[in-house]
Amino acid sequence: MRTAQPDDPWRYDNRRGPLVPPTGSTDQSAILTEGFGIQLREFRLGHIRTYESKRGRETRLQVVNAEVSTLFGLLDAAGAGEEIRRLYQPQRAPDELSPEERASLPEPALRYIEKLEGELRELRARNDRTENRLRKVNWAKWTR
Repeated sequence: MRTAQPDDPWRYDNRRGPLVPPTGSTDQSAILTEGFGIQLREFRLGHIRTYESKRGRETRLQVVNAEVSTLFGLLDAAGAGEEIRRLYQPQRAPDELSPEERASLPEPALRYIEKLEGELRELRARNDRTENRLRKVNWAKWTR
């Protein structure tokens, strides 16, 4: 996992999200210029792909996609993200179907996949509920 340096403009903060400006800095374009070495309007798809590649070695795919999504928000605010967004496809897991591949499947296969995805969502929700209950029980034990 990547460790934040005092001068690192792209440090991760669990309370605020993946892209947090350095303390005292509020100018997002200055942060991007410092972090990537280019102005917002100079961003191209290749810069984002390079970032995804390097950052993907350090963290999970979902974190990288969230960071890129935040970057797109900043680019859109500066009026520089339209062309990149049109060409950009978020990274996906190697075993995940693309929208085109999914659309080409027969209807029974799609229904089965949707059923399995629903079951997976339910299992994740149950797991979260169980973890929360365990956390509360452990907290009660420690606060006595």
